[in-house]
Amino acid sequence: MANPYDVRKAIVNAGYRNPINTNQMNRAVANTNPFLTGTTQNRVNTQPRGFSSLGQQMNAQNLMGMANNQPRGNTPPNYKNNLLDYIISPQGKGMAQGLLESSGYSTKPVGMGEAFARGMARSNEAKQYEDARKFRQEQFEFQKDSAELDRGLKKNK
Repeated sequence: MANPYDVRKAIVNAGYRNPINTNQMNRAVANTNPFLTGTTQNRVNTQPRGFSSLGQQMNAQNLMGMANNQPRGNTPPNYKNNLLDYIISPQGKGMAQGLLESSGYSTKPVGMGEAFARGMARSNEAKQYEDARKFRQEQFEFQKDSAELDRGLKKNK
């Protein structure tokens, strides 16, 4: 008969974690005993044949990237896609510019707080510039609309 290690391994491989009775133990050992079945079974690697890695198996079953395949909807601030939205925004571009300026050559070490402070300053500057640009654009649109209205009123007189 097999040693206690092989018996325990056979029991676990058969799916019994805590065998309750000797019938289950005997059935588990009989199913995996190479002397009784005539074939040797290696249950260490239960991966299906044809795949050399778990990644290949997941890719074949179309499970790769399944965490990203979630429905998109309206997301609250600071959740899911909002970091990408921030990076594309003028504030994000200003932050990146400030952080890149801080990462340049310096004769003295630059602390993380100092780098973030410069990034936030550039972010605020970019936000102010973008707000001023939007205001000028809206002001131009308003003047253009009012000029068209004045021309329309003069033609009707």
